[in-house]
Amino acid sequence: MAAEDAAAAEAARINLKIDTSDFASTNALGQGTQINQPKISIEQIVYNLALGQTTVVAGQLAASGIDSVDVHPLVVASGIVAAAKHVRRTLGPAARTARVRGVHGGDLEVFDARGVTTVFHPEDARERLGAGMIQDLVQKVSTEASDGGATAVVLAHAMVLASIRELSAGMPAAQVASSLQAAVVRARELLGQIAVPAQSEEQLRAVVFTATKDALISDMLAHVWKRAGSLDAVLLEENSGTDCSLELSDGMSFPWGLSSGRFMTSGERGQAILDDAALLIIDDWTPSLNELLPYIERLFPTKRPLLLIADHIPDDVLSMLIVNVERGNFPSAAVKAPGSEQESRSRLQDIAIATGGQVVTVGSDSGVYGEDLDRFFGRVRRAVVTATSTVLIGTGGEGQQVTHRAQEIRSAMDRLSSEDDRARLRERLARLEGGAAVLKIGGFTKRETEHRIGLAEKGLAVSRAAAERGLLPGGGAGLMQLSSVAESCLNHGERDSPGWRILFAAFSAPAQQLCENSGQAPSLEELESKASIGQCFDLVAHRYGDVAAGVADSAHVVETALSAAVDTTIRFLDLL
Repeated sequence: MAAEDAAAAEAARINLKIDTSDFASTNALGQGTQINQPKISIEQIVYNLALGQTTVVAGQLAASGIDSVDVHPLVVASGIVAAAKHVRRTLGPAARTARVRGVHGGDLEVFDARGVTTVFHPEDARERLGAGMIQDLVQKVSTEASDGGATAVVLAHAMVLASIRELSAGMPAAQVASSLQAAVVRARELLGQIAVPAQSEEQLRAVVFTATKDALISDMLAHVWKRAGSLDAVLLEENSGTDCSLELSDGMSFPWGLSSGRFMTSGERGQAILDDAALLIIDDWTPSLNELLPYIERLFPTKRPLLLIADHIPDDVLSMLIVNVERGNFPSAAVKAPGSEQESRSRLQDIAIATGGQVVTVGSDSGVYGEDLDRFFGRVRRAVVTATSTVLIGTGGEGQQVTHRAQEIRSAMDRLSSEDDRARLRERLARLEGGAAVLKIGGFTKRETEHRIGLAEKGLAVSRAAAERGLLPGGGAGLMQLSSVAESCLNHGERDSPGWRILFAAFSAPAQQLCENSGQAPSLEELESKASIGQCFDLVAHRYGDVAAGVADSAHVVETALSAAVDTTIRFLDLL
């Protein structure tokens, strides 16, 4: 008997080829007609696989009547569960350290979702496939939202188990995946209706602290947002000392980036950095190389870098600038200004006034040579240009002209009736008057400094998204509020669809995991009741609060985590 048990255990671990014909004619994943009720839940089998309890699983598989064809997806699911088990510990302000067995056999301490998924390496190739799905999920959320990786894993874990329940009830995998895809589209619409705008410094500080756990960085970013009303023109720099400081100055930003990646001076951060730069702004004119040379010759002896901004940049001009940058002869960068003709012209004029220059157009420099060309150049203390944006720090425009330009924009807003046109003017006004900020990040060691800069980048991305996309009740309550709203908005057929059943099963999972990690245990019924009126449990203050009190999550982060978790669940279903 012992030999038979050992053989069954080995089969469960290696191939899971178990003959169940003597036990039942049931296919628990819905591939046949159900005759006998399974004696144990599929979820329990998946959990036992993840825990490596192969002897127990062998008996459970036989008793449940699952044939060998259906077992392989369950092993993949066990890889998802095993990876999620470690990641879930790292969620929230009371996150715990996860101890993970690494590739080479030793135990490692990891502190976040990315760390767990990087080092976790199951032995079974199919389990590695499931763990790889979790690693891809964390990477996707981190890339798109900079935060929310652990939340996405908690959601995906709940969704995968809920989808297995749907399959065990006889629902085809393709139908479950289609229903889930349709449900999440509607869920994202409802989430956008729940989100509220960021209105206070405290709210934004709370969102940044949730993402970074760094009070000083949270305070500085919230202060910049309160002062400027925007976080577009914010730069992060390494401080030579050990402290962190905030420098506020005149400046602006705009959503236009490099014409070529070959202008980048910092490939690691994807930036072209130009100090004490001269701006040459060209509109409604495509200059030839010979026509542009007088401007470059004027700058060349001064060694000042050139930032060229134009709506059309010829290939020969672009090539000449790139070659000189790569040879170290003449630092420069070129930015193409997109948009409609009139809108682009107005924005270019805003930049010229803010930097103390003039826009060059057809014939505007006719008969102008030598020193007279200087009046066309704007000036900034530092320009930082990425693939998608440009930030100018220390703009040298005359204050009176900037004020007059701002008043012109306000007057134009008063004359317009279209809200879309007014919104575009408000954006221009904010960029013109908002100013810029430099966060100088220091540390006792190079490694600590780099770590804090990474936290600041993460906090900046999350705070920008929160300012643009709004806030939800924190502590997982936003998704539980979404559940309550969906219950009231959906008809019976929608609520009872496989996709919505899976989502409803997952919405409360982050809040429950947060409470579990913190050692606090408000009942699920209490959490759901409070969430329905927009309140959530503050795990730090040990009381209920709301968005107005600063207990908030970024709506963009939550939405990204939800969508990515659904994508991972559908990826799992596609294996069936």
